[in-house]
Amino acid sequence: MSRKRLSTGEKFQPRIIESPVELVQSIANQLPLASLGQLRISCKTFKVKTGYQFANKYFASRVVKPE
Repeated sequence: MSRKRLSTGEKFQPRIIESPVELVQSIANQLPLASLGQLRISCKTFKVKTGYQFANKYFASRVVKPE
């Protein structure tokens, strides 16, 4: 990832998408399942970074339908 050099007077604007995986995962752990799903469809990077949390929440229980 290349870094852009800031010119004099230009403000640094952090982007959450560039945050470390651990930070994004920590945020994802606090979200309800619906919000986590919305975060995952917002961009490919978030989908990759939150895959583990999504699997743990979505597949946390198994439902078996009786026939």
